[in-house]
Amino acid sequence: MSHRVRGALAVMALVIAGTALSGNVRVPAGAGPFYARIERNVAGEPLVPHDEEWAVVPFYRQPECVRPDFNLLDLFDIPACFGCQDTVAGFEIWRTGPGLDLVPLQVVSFGMEGMPIWLAPWD
Repeated sequence: MSHRVRGALAVMALVIAGTALSGNVRVPAGAGPFYARIERNVAGEPLVPHDEEWAVVPFYRQPECVRPDFNLLDLFDIPACFGCQDTVAGFEIWRTGPGLDLVPLQVVSFGMEGMPIWLAPWD
């Protein structure tokens, strides 16, 4: 592991520890109400991790569970996606707690073994 990566991980650990110690609530979490981590920006343009050649689609739930008529760029599929198995695990930091706050302050997700990541031509 490079010094740069170790340094970044150390800073992230300090931020997370500081957040947890400041009275916020940390709770275990899986995937949010979506199948994959792609979406549209406010102008309707796709927000997809990519380089000049390939788009990367990390699936937070099993791809075969996506409804045939659902567009992944629409991001949220509530409640249908909750019937699908998560491919990530992690935690959320909330100011006071789920159900009390509108959204978490921070979400940290880690891909589990076998997490599907698809590559597609960017063009």
